[in-house]
Amino acid sequence: MSQHHLKLSNLSFGYKKTLTKEINLSIHENEFITIMGENGCGKTTLIDCLMGLHKPYSGSITFWGEVYEDSSIKNINQKVGWVISQKENYPLHLNVEQYLKIVSQTYKHWNWTLNEKLCHSFELDKKKRLSHLSMGENSKVRLVRALSFKPALIILDELTANLSPKSKDSLTKELIRLFSSEKMSILYICHSNEEALRLSDRISWFCKIQESRFYRKIYR
Repeated sequence: MSQHHLKLSNLSFGYKKTLTKEINLSIHENEFITIMGENGCGKTTLIDCLMGLHKPYSGSITFWGEVYEDSSIKNINQKVGWVISQKENYPLHLNVEQYLKIVSQTYKHWNWTLNEKLCHSFELDKKKRLSHLSMGENSKVRLVRALSFKPALIILDELTANLSPKSKDSLTKELIRLFSSEKMSILYICHSNEEALRLSDRISWFCKIQESRFYRKIYR
């Protein structure tokens, strides 16, 4: 098997108290891995650790064999696309096109052809202001931003939460299409059993069994 894109080794983390202990998980090329679990079991905290916003208590995080630390974040993020569930501070006076032009300057390999294709596929009005976007349109813009530089790995946190069935269907269909046509891996956090079973190669289940005690199962 090819070198892992992301590897968690004996990872323990939490806020004030430990949420999860000794998590071990590897994602290789062209794998779609979903993480599920109860509220409060550490899924979003894991995302914070992966983004470098929160330091785990112990263990390590590596991307392509490189330890994720302050000195390596910039280089690693050129190959990782993010769509997070937390509210982002968009410059709301900009329209979609202006926003994407600003974001594109962050990435060495931004692909405008792919960007146009994605916007067309999602039926996005690029002249629409960010402040006027619906929840579904907002999720689509964030996914377009995360995919337009052709990341090797994309990490999605509750991408379809609170969306209409039509918007959910549009986003998941595009994920399936991209996953089948591009050499990319996906780490997906969601609550939907239907989505997880439909999309995933493997499902990692985080489950709270007692206060401060958790376990994890891998379904293949």
